[in-house]
Amino acid sequence: MSKNSTTTSTEMASILNFLSLLLLISFVHQGISNWDDCNYYKNVQLMQERTDEQPRGWKVSIINTCKDCVFFDVRLNCTGFVPYRPLDPKVLTIVNNTCYVNEGGIGYIPYNSNYSFTYLSYSPTGYDFTVHHAAISCNLPPAPPPPLLV
Repeated sequence: MSKNSTTTSTEMASILNFLSLLLLISFVHQGISNWDDCNYYKNVQLMQERTDEQPRGWKVSIINTCKDCVFFDVRLNCTGFVPYRPLDPKVLTIVNNTCYVNEGGIGYIPYNSNYSFTYLSYSPTGYDFTVHHAAISCNLPPAPPPPLLV
């Protein structure tokens, strides 16, 4: 009888350990899936609109639409971009053909925030900025509780 109860306890511990492992894998997969679901191709949106400034004022807004992640080191392709007047380097830093957003790329752009900058240009349509890089940091779910030892 004690042999059967020992076997049952061992089997129960194995089942609990297996279930804990499945739970852990599920949480890790969910975290990875969230990271895969968010990327700068679809979650860093650029919008541009005219302002009242002269000669032609433009406001560029950069919006993070991923609720689980923040973006940083955001870089725009700005080949040939020449603003009418210098921009604040904390807002936009131009190096060769790359524009580093938000303090040289070190500033974060959290979910649903609207990071924006303005510039003046003689172009009637504004400059065609495109995002060509953004690093991402996502919240992973909390670690599952440790397995119960029987």
